[in-house]
Amino acid sequence: MRGVQPPGRASPEAAEREKVSERISGLEKTRDELLARHTLRESGEEHLKEFIVRFEKQHARSAQAIARHELYGSLAAVASASSANNTRRIDLVNYVLAGEFQAVVRAASAHLKQMSGGRFTLVHSEDKEAKERTSLGLGVRVFDTWQGTDRRTASLSGGETFMASLALALGLAEIVQENNGGVEIDTLFIDEGFGTLDGETLEQVMSTIDGLRENGRTIGLISHVEEMKNRIQAQVVVSKGQGGSTLRVDF
Repeated sequence: MRGVQPPGRASPEAAEREKVSERISGLEKTRDELLARHTLRESGEEHLKEFIVRFEKQHARSAQAIARHELYGSLAAVASASSANNTRRIDLVNYVLAGEFQAVVRAASAHLKQMSGGRFTLVHSEDKEAKERTSLGLGVRVFDTWQGTDRRTASLSGGETFMASLALALGLAEIVQENNGGVEIDTLFIDEGFGTLDGETLEQVMSTIDGLRENGRTIGLISHVEEMKNRIQAQVVVSKGQGGSTLRVDF
């Protein structure tokens, strides 16, 4: 009979529905896979964006650290006199001291000129003299007007060295007092050295010392030179004997 489906066989409509269902299932699976891939890609993009932000921040910090390192390195090179730009090879400490030392030399030069009768003046030098224990930037030379040239301090005679040393001590005292308004250096002791001076030079040195006393300073001279006794009114005389040393104050 027509219209009767043989037993065990699906109808064409059922077979078609089954095929459609399988296609739908396949499409849904493909959709799910694509959604999963899209979600994974979005997650990866977010992670990548976060990584880029962290990297840029770290790079910025690294750039700042490198800049600071270069700056501190340059400063350290200047301070230690190892920089190629530091052509004079003077370290930072000596550079600062040299500025103050120049003022000391200028003040001392005026005293030396007076004590030497106009022959000698002091000149600041940035060179380090051979065989002299001076630091770069803290050197001093003596200009001799008689010879018209500057000389190493080691070439001075004993009396000339004494005058130069005394001039530097006086110059240092003046600069310290000028730079420290509350500090007054009104007392100075000079120990020995007078025995190296000839009569004329001794007279010039004593005239300088007398000038300091007239300006209100107290100058103490420690010496065994007999010629000085006539120039010093107030004296503390130390005499030695078998029983020991004795003191006598004379005014």
